[in-house]
Amino acid sequence: MPAVKNDAQSSPQSSERVPDVTRVGNLVADPELRFTPSGDAVANFDLAVTPYNFDTKQTEETVYYTVSVWRDMAEHVVESLHKGDRVIVVGKPSLRQWEGRDGEMHTNKEITAYNIGPDLRFAQVTVQKTTASRVAKQENTAPIPADF
Repeated sequence: MPAVKNDAQSSPQSSERVPDVTRVGNLVADPELRFTPSGDAVANFDLAVTPYNFDTKQTEETVYYTVSVWRDMAEHVVESLHKGDRVIVVGKPSLRQWEGRDGEMHTNKEITAYNIGPDLRFAQVTVQKTTASRVAKQENTAPIPADF
């Protein structure tokens, strides 16, 4: 099995708080919903971000992120977002590195998101609020991943 290294956990600066990032991009595919052995929902999707340089008026190379979303928000993401949707993601970034079977080192950019919303320049939405007790339960009972 390939070795996996998560820079957010193993770097010498891991005791320092990693600044949050905000990325705007498009879902590459529909989000996938899974459940941990303890029953917590987690959704994952790939986000394609193509920066635009306002000075040169050109787009730059597309950067891909794997986004993870936990608990109730994971279920909301799966129910609400689909391939091609343009979204705004706020969360904690990390790099995951591993050695492939071919001996090559690979790197994946990841974001553990705590806020996600549609980009309203390109869509209209109808907001359906969750109940306060459901949100409180989400915040108080489910463990946050160690690298969050």
